[in-house]
Parts: sequence; C-alpha cells; structure tokens
Amino acid sequence: CLILLALINVTDDFRGLPVKVRLAGQLLVAVVSTWAIRSGDWGILEIAGGALLLMTLMNFFNFLDGINGLIPTQVVVITLGLILLGGNLNANEGIMACVVGGAALGFLPFNFPRASMFLGDVGSVMFGYSCGMLLLWHGGGFNGAGVWVWLLTAFIFFEGFIAIFRRMRNGEQWWTPHREHFYQRLVRSGWSHAQTVGLISCGQGIILLGLVLREALELSPTFLGFMTICIWGMYGCFVENQFRNYHDEVGSK
Repeated sequence: CLILLALINVTDDFRGLPVKVRLAGQLLVAVVSTWAIRSGDWGILEIAGGALLLMTLMNFFNFLDGINGLIPTQVVVITLGLILLGGNLNANEGIMACVVGGAALGFLPFNFPRASMFLGDVGSVMFGYSCGMLLLWHGGGFNGAGVWVWLLTAFIFFEGFIAIFRRMRNGEQWWTPHREHFYQRLVRSGWSHAQTVGLISCGQGIILLGLVLREALELSPTFLGFMTICIWGMYGCFVENQFRNYHDEVGSK
C-alpha cells in the first residue's frame, strides 16, 4: 500500500492527477489496510469507519505540509506517544513506531529550521498513512491504554476541519492549495516557521505530559479531553487575534 501511495503521489507531484483519481487510490489503500489489520475483530461498518479515518489522516497530513518542520515533529510526537502510552504494545508495533518516528527524526534536520529538502505529497501522505496504520493497529477497538494516543491527533483534525469549513463557507474548492490553516495565518502574521512549530509543539508536549502522568495524577478522561480542547481552542483564538492585529496594522500604514 505504501508503494501504491508513492506511485500515485509521485505522478501527482510531477504531472498532476485529478482529485478523483487520488482519492480513489487512497480509498483502495485505506480499505485494504484496515481490513488487513482489523478483519478478525471488526465488522464491515467498523472497517469502513477505520478506512475513512485513515483517509482523513492522509489528507490532513498533506494539508499540514505548508511550513518547515511541522509534519516531522507531529510524527515524532505521535509515535513517541504510542510507545509511551501503548500499554500492551507488542514487539512488531513498537519496532514500526520506532521506524516511522526515526524516519521523521532523520528527515527533520534537512527540513528545519531551514529547508534543503521537502516532503511533497509523497512524504506527507505516506507519513499520514503510517501514523494512521500504527494507531489503528494498536488502538483497534478504541479501548485500553492505546486509545489515549489519539488525543495527540486532535491538532491535526482541528486544523484540517476548520480549514475545510472556511473554504466551503467561502465557496472554494477545499482540496486546492490555500493558506487558511491557523499555522499559515500565524506565519502570515509575521511569525517564523521555527516559532510557529515551537508553539504547536509546546501544546502537543503539554498534552503528551498529561497523558503520561494520567495515572499518577489520577486524571479523568473528561479532564484530559477538556484540556486538549482548551489548548487548541486557545491556540485558534490566539492565532486569529494575531492575524487580525497584524493586518490591521498593515492596513493602517
């Protein structure tokens, strides 16, 4: 499935492919992958839901590939979270989490803070697929210790769905390139790529720390979920305020 995704996205990067072709290929990969790892435990509806979730992660990772270092740092946080929070993580899952996280770490110096290499659709979609597969593989039934790591994907879904909503509200094609993500607005407000990635990483670090200490501090699921919502809600409000103030100052000049 990784090879098929690579072929689709290399072709798209160099020649361009219709969005329907790309989505059809992603759907095939998502269904086959989810069925392969969960067919013994899940029914048809659950496999369909898992495939949709995997497709969403692939595309949202692609959406986040707009500034230096953002995707590699997210991959490292998610894989580290899976290793630390995995509970009954078996050897194969642990090895693959280290492989995916190690690939992101190996790429990071070439992409951050100054970029000499870029992921393109090939790298971003394949990282999204790999993280999604690890999450579905271990947290398949969405219960037990492995489910906690899904909170580390809240930022990705938050950025993705808000950007789609903005685009659809404005009557624009949500799948075309744009600059309506919060992180893009922060850069457009004068923040550097390093500052933006640092701010987002601080939020992810707080969530990861809370998840790691959840048992020691007896933190409830409700509290952790509320904490995650508050962190990214405050992040969104902060970015919008920065964006508005910056453009008001520019406009006044």
